[in-house]
Amino acid sequence: MDKRTRGPKYGESHLVVLSNLVIKYKDIIENKKSDQSIWKTKDVTWNKIQSEFNALTGIVRPAKSLKERYEKLKKDSKKVLASEKREIFSTGGGICKKIPRSEAIDKIISLLGISGEGLNS
Repeated sequence: MDKRTRGPKYGESHLVVLSNLVIKYKDIIENKKSDQSIWKTKDVTWNKIQSEFNALTGIVRPAKSLKERYEKLKKDSKKVLASEKREIFSTGGGICKKIPRSEAIDKIISLLGISGEGLNS
């Protein structure tokens, strides 16, 4: 059984580049419609992101890998927001701990808007 080759890890600068490219094409990528023409447009857009990312970073990554990493960034951003909210309510009125955020996560949080923060309780 052959082991699959792993690509290099995403550095913080690579995640910032990816988040900037996603923000550039956010209207297409975050479109909630799901018909055939939208899927084709999204595939073309991810291929554009792939070529721009590869040109900017010098590391060759497939569009599928970039899309998966973006989805993971979104999950991580939501986890950070949830832990911040949990920390605020757990202090009982005292000062809460500041949870560190990376620049890429800050960009994704701004992209997500209300869907990342959830409903007020």
